[in-house]
Amino acid sequence: MRYLKDLLFTETHLIRGHANTGERRLSTFLNMTRKYFLEVEEATLVRHDGGGTLQAAWMLVRLDDILLAHEMEVTGDEGLRLLGKNAGSEIDITAHFNGRLPLQLLGKVRQRAIDSDTVRSHNFFVVADPVLRGFTANPSREYAVFQKLPYLIANRNRIAFILR
Repeated sequence: MRYLKDLLFTETHLIRGHANTGERRLSTFLNMTRKYFLEVEEATLVRHDGGGTLQAAWMLVRLDDILLAHEMEVTGDEGLRLLGKNAGSEIDITAHFNGRLPLQLLGKVRQRAIDSDTVRSHNFFVVADPVLRGFTANPSREYAVFQKLPYLIANRNRIAFILR
């Protein structure tokens, strides 16, 4: 089994596997694709409610259902990644997701990522130094990865409101 390079978080599952992004960064793929589904190979699905895990050699995940994402392994678009490091003008936010989970994401974002008058051609934005809160049950050990991530990619269409 290969190293699982991608992490996806939906309302019901934590998914680890290899997202087929065509050698692009995951954030670039999520914002630029015209597809409705993301192809994931060698996937492990962990239910948030502790209902166990499921293995799949291949699966499709609906993009609209992805709340959060992260690349465990850096690939592709090196220039864009370096530009992102020099973003500047970051602000602290708390994002509250809509849905069944009372999920909150605290972290730093570029001001223009959340400006209300910005054209919304990009549905996903990067949150640096993330802190994730709101798990209703005791999460399994797979969720420990959220305690040390440098960033998360958040789906703006699944956020109910953002506080500064």
